[in-house]
Amino acid sequence: MRPRPRPPPPSTTLSTVPVPTPAQQGIPTVALGTSQDVTKLTDGARITLVKVLDPVALSSASNSTVTGTHTIGLDFSVQNLMGKSILGISQRHLPSLEFIVYSSGGSAYAGFSGVSPNCPSYSPTTVIPLGGSFTGCEFAELPQGIGVAQVVISLDYGGLGGTPAAWHVP
Repeated sequence: MRPRPRPPPPSTTLSTVPVPTPAQQGIPTVALGTSQDVTKLTDGARITLVKVLDPVALSSASNSTVTGTHTIGLDFSVQNLMGKSILGISQRHLPSLEFIVYSSGGSAYAGFSGVSPNCPSYSPTTVIPLGGSFTGCEFAELPQGIGVAQVVISLDYGGLGGTPAAWHVP
């Protein structure tokens, strides 16, 4: 008897793994334009997701769009309310903002930094000092025909996320 071929291992990429939605996680979801506070340990920030641009073009220098996908822009503002400076990218010694986009089907897609002529971008090395604020865009890549249902933003510190905030996208 010939052995049966094994099925391929399940994908573990964020974009294809069904994950609990914010509502399933007990995270209150608010309308775009509403400010929410996020915390992690002794750090805290006030974040407003202003709007979602779908689709948005990235500049050719940062264009990482894969065939069959489209890029969305998450136009947000953040104010550092307490604790250490906030860094645009995850570092073990500074808190950073983490973005997760949920599709209407419940799949999750990680945010990334980039450059767009349509949405003011921020450098991943942007430092927001205590009391400081920033307005800019984060991006996510979704399959063609798939829209955004919710966006979750949390304050991450050394890989440990804090109390997140979630917005419903109509």
